[in-house]
Amino acid sequence: MAVLVSSEFRFKLDGPDGGVLGLSIDMNRRMDCSIPVSPEIPSVAREKKDSKQCEAFNLPSATCEPVKAGNWVARVSQGASVNVDVICFCAHGNGTHAECVGHITKNPISIEDSGWEQGMMLATLITVEPEQLKASGESYNDKSKADDWVITRRRLKAAMEKIRPQKPQEDGKTWWSMSFYQAVLVRTTCPAGTKVIPATRTERKSHKWSNTNPPYFTTQAAALLAGLGNMRTLLVDVPSVDREDDGGSLIVHRAIFQLPCQATSIARKCRLVTETCCFPDPSEVLSDASALYI
Repeated sequence: MAVLVSSEFRFKLDGPDGGVLGLSIDMNRRMDCSIPVSPEIPSVAREKKDSKQCEAFNLPSATCEPVKAGNWVARVSQGASVNVDVICFCAHGNGTHAECVGHITKNPISIEDSGWEQGMMLATLITVEPEQLKASGESYNDKSKADDWVITRRRLKAAMEKIRPQKPQEDGKTWWSMSFYQAVLVRTTCPAGTKVIPATRTERKSHKWSNTNPPYFTTQAAALLAGLGNMRTLLVDVPSVDREDDGGSLIVHRAIFQLPCQATSIARKCRLVTETCCFPDPSEVLSDASALYI
């Protein structure tokens, strides 16, 4: 799944009375924010012993093998007239992936079934640095440890409050605060002196997340995001919004999808969560630490 983010919005007054809020978009300034699945030929991967794939949750790497029927192998290099491959992958462990509430419900619900119809939408990119749980004053569940690195409500809120478009009037603020949270993108930066998360976009594309307990969202951060009534989709650059080993509680998923604890079915189905994104580094095309996009 490709996640595209175009240039910043520029606010201007269109009407002579200053009452119209206009937006300009430079579609030449856009970037793919996804990590593609990169299947490897198993025999080649074994020889290299150094997969370039992104990996998480100890899930199998994506593989690509030719179709075989008896002695026939679907490879032109092996005498066939065509190349035909069988590709196997697990989206949750092999790259950027989107989830709807069907990820945690008893009955299968696909994104198509979930009522998702949105195409382009207004978005807010928020840049935060994870902090240790013990210093945050926030919480998760009994699986969490004091030294866990977490994305907190207070840092999300502080980042949100720094983003202010040039607005001519107070109702412009109301309009913006609702509209630009249709999509919320949370980009993390690596705390100084640590290797908690990859420091660059390039490193993220092949990072091995398994057994590293990546940063996750606190209960309070989840409540803040879930309370954005206009939010249709949350995009993050960590493998999961929840703790790697959370005992199966999925606190943050449930908050975003508005699925009560222990419930396995739901009426509201239209929100999405996209994980393992690869947002541009602050020094790249999207220059501001936090800003508005589409």
